[in-house]
Amino acid sequence: MILAYLGVTSSLPYSRLLRSPCPDSAVGENECETMYLCRVSERCDTFSEAGQHVLDSGRKYYNIFHLILFLAAHCVYNETSFELDKATFTVVAGKYNVSWENRDPDEQRFKVVHIKYPSTYAGYKNRYANDIALLELNTTILFNSAIMSVCIDWKVKYPLEQLPPVGTVVGWGLTEKNITSNDLQMANLKFIEFETCSTTVSLGYSLFISSDKFCAGLENGTAVQCGDSGGGITFPRKMTNNKVQYYMYGIVSVKDIHGSIAAFTDVRKHLHWLKMSLKSIIES
Repeated sequence: MILAYLGVTSSLPYSRLLRSPCPDSAVGENECETMYLCRVSERCDTFSEAGQHVLDSGRKYYNIFHLILFLAAHCVYNETSFELDKATFTVVAGKYNVSWENRDPDEQRFKVVHIKYPSTYAGYKNRYANDIALLELNTTILFNSAIMSVCIDWKVKYPLEQLPPVGTVVGWGLTEKNITSNDLQMANLKFIEFETCSTTVSLGYSLFISSDKFCAGLENGTAVQCGDSGGGITFPRKMTNNKVQYYMYGIVSVKDIHGSIAAFTDVRKHLHWLKMSLKSIIES
């Protein structure tokens, strides 16, 4: 997983991000981005973490993880026609300024070859449950100082409840001035367990806190906003060598427009689907 921008190629010269089909009463995010990175620390060891453990094979599938992005399914799904045409998307890795016209020094652009999301995903009709997707790119991403992988806790060795209570999100969403940001922004949000979240938010919004989600936000109003949807939330983990790796535990899914709490798809609840999807890509 790397920091990336999901653009709609038909909207040149200025590319707005894909609009998601979300009801205003329940969701504040109506533009999607896909991301994430290991920030300023160790790059995740994708071969040992995923190439062997996930696929349980002696073959080396390292390169497959340079072709894959995770994001929210609602970013690539239409409530009427279902899956959107992959030809309409361009993925830009290493993006800092949101403008399509502005090319950042380290950015890389890709076409989307395949879009995968759970067969049980049905958008609004099923309360955005299972809101997770994979994009397979047409060529491999080259990692550098601006583009790194994020870690996935494939073996659930590090329970989220034992990690630092604050996670990090980034995006180009609305700022405190209620305007979209041209430059990438970052916020630290407090983790809120499913049980606590579902009982503290409004009744109308609680219906969208499905069992495969957890929440995050701050009482001071800091939250993900329109333009941040589909992005990841990462938490740091100190390794035995005292270096820090960042693990992605959630993907921005839905948010009450009247509050500061957002619901994130819990990656831990979809590990089997992720493993099978990656295996199908490798074997295709």
